[in-house]
Amino acid sequence: MTTINLVLQKINLIHFIEQIDIVSILFACILFFLVLLVLGIIKFYKLKAENKKLSERVNLVNDTVSHTNDHNEGHQYS
Repeated sequence: MTTINLVLQKINLIHFIEQIDIVSILFACILFFLVLLVLGIIKFYKLKAENKKLSERVNLVNDTVSHTNDHNEGHQYS
């Protein structure tokens, strides 16, 4: 009987992780990754807008360069 009582006492001393603890940890992890996801989406749209502005600027520069090249190509110097 003494051995059984000692085993039962040791089992009672072990603190098991309860389901609410696991759910709380999972909820915190979900919130963390959700914040990262939202920040990534915001960064994606900011970079997309910046890329569009830079592309328009490059196209504008290319158009002005091509107009000056077209003007010079029409002349034939001998």
